Amino acid sequence: SSGINAEYGIGNLIVLYTSLRYKSLNMDRVSSALLENLAAADLILSIVGGWPIYITVCANSWVLGKVGCVFNLFVTNIGGTCEILTLATISLYRAVLLRNLFFLRGVSQQKITLTLILLWATACIPSLTSLLTDSTVYYSPEQMSCTSSAYSLLPALVYSLTFLLLGLPMLTLLISNIAMLVVAVRYGISRKRSSSASEQDVNMTAVITVTCVCWLFIFSWVPYVIRVMCNASDVYIPRWYFTFQAHFLALNVCFNPIIYSFTNKSFKKVVKKRVFDALIESVRNVFRR
Repeated sequence: SSGINAEYGIGNLIVLYTSLRYKSLNMDRVSSALLENLAAADLILSIVGGWPIYITVCANSWVLGKVGCVFNLFVTNIGGTCEILTLATISLYRAVLLRNLFFLRGVSQQKITLTLILLWATACIPSLTSLLTDSTVYYSPEQMSCTSSAYSLLPALVYSLTFLLLGLPMLTLLISNIAMLVVAVRYGISRKRSSSASEQDVNMTAVITVTCVCWLFIFSWVPYVIRVMCNASDVYIPRWYFTFQAHFLALNVCFNPIIYSFTNKSFKKVVKKRVFDALIESVRNVFRR
């Protein structure tokens, strides 16, 4: 488990590094910015969310104190919510872009930055709501994670936030990705535009990459959604299920960089040349001395 956690942390760090420095994703500016934001959210989940839980499991108790528990719960909630909202945004953007709507052409960097800020600000709503109520944060041995009493004290609020920040985005994901597949097959992606072949290749790469990431996300987050709804309804959940859904979430984040390698030739080429080949050359230089 710790190996998986380390892998997806390093993988998303590579995504951020190669995309920001070498434009490895080779997509339009909006899609690249949103996928970079997704990698940042996944990296936060790895560092703040994953490692403390694995340390706790090894120690068989929470060793980071109450402040650490509050920090772990709130930051992982923010990172997870931002991941969902980012995927919903990029799915909706790609689906609408395939229809060649004029108002999405020439999106400025200022608008992209504002969109990212709004995504993170919206992701903070669940944590801020919990802080403003009388709920307490504590480590639950049964769930093997930090949790909030808001799940049982304010079930209506939890249901509402789950629907608004989890249910609606996942519904958007589902509809947008089905729409992308239908439009891609019917119109040949952007072939109806009189664009160059290179632009069509970029559009095809973006559609395939986003679709694969989103379907993996939908599949891997279903167990977590079931857990949240059961917590709010005081339904008994066996201990093994918490481990099961946690590993599903970890695999979702872990496989995102791998998906980029298979669906995006530019990303694969840049990572091989700028990261792995450079690392191998550095090791060789060390042994030559």
